[in-house]
Amino acid sequence: MKNYILILIAMLSLVSCRPRKLVDAIYYNALIYTVDSSFHKADAMAIDSGRIVAIGKESDIRARFSTSNWNDLKGKFVYPGFIDAHSHFMGFGLALKHADLFGARSMEEIISRLKEHQSKQNSEYTWSRMGPE
Repeated sequence: MKNYILILIAMLSLVSCRPRKLVDAIYYNALIYTVDSSFHKADAMAIDSGRIVAIGKESDIRARFSTSNWNDLKGKFVYPGFIDAHSHFMGFGLALKHADLFGARSMEEIISRLKEHQSKQNSEYTWSRMGPE
């Protein structure tokens, strides 16, 4: 019976002594928004070669990875990367409310475009305020 217990202990120690993967950096003590299908939140992540290789509970990350670059984020938020070609969304949205007169060649064309724009604005206003009919 003692032999079985010793064999079991030896097998468990071999399984639990799995080497941890070396990564470039580990960030922990954070509130990480994953923006996956369930919008999970995590508190640690491992980075290797400029890529996130794991996100999860700090205890799980520490168990799976090792690094010489530990970064305590002190409870700060981490959001997914925003890829932006430097557009001004607010300004763009507000500009949609203005009539586009670029390239108009006559007063008649300006008036026509203004009437068309006003018509669109009225129909969008009615729909958005009153709901679909």
